[in-house]
Amino acid sequence: MSTRRQKQFNELLLREINLILQSQAADPRLALATVTQVKISPDLRNTTLYVTNMDPELDENEFLRALNSAAPFLRRELAKRVQMRLLPTLYFRYDHSFTSAQRILEILESLHAEEDARAEKLEEDPGADQESAEE
Repeated sequence: MSTRRQKQFNELLLREINLILQSQAADPRLALATVTQVKISPDLRNTTLYVTNMDPELDENEFLRALNSAAPFLRRELAKRVQMRLLPTLYFRYDHSFTSAQRILEILESLHAEEDARAEKLEEDPGADQESAEE
């Protein structure tokens, strides 16, 4: 259960890190990086950043390596923007929810296309549905 303070820091870090990535990241592998969720520890010393990448050509592991190499830069930039007694250590995890959502949409579109094809077939031959049901 997150405290109010944790939630505030989560929102602040999410906003600021996304701004830094969009405006100041020099690494081209991070051009399409987005932090989707932040979870800071109760002692505010560690934070897990859930990230996604919109570049289909970039491997997930390579993307995480780029983020880990940019972590010191991100911490320095955060220190300039955020008033915290101790800046948390940044840990990155790939957020698969976007990929999963895309896959679900593809499945739903496929089912919808099959249903449309079946409806067109029924319009052309109304008896076809009864014949397929008997088999």
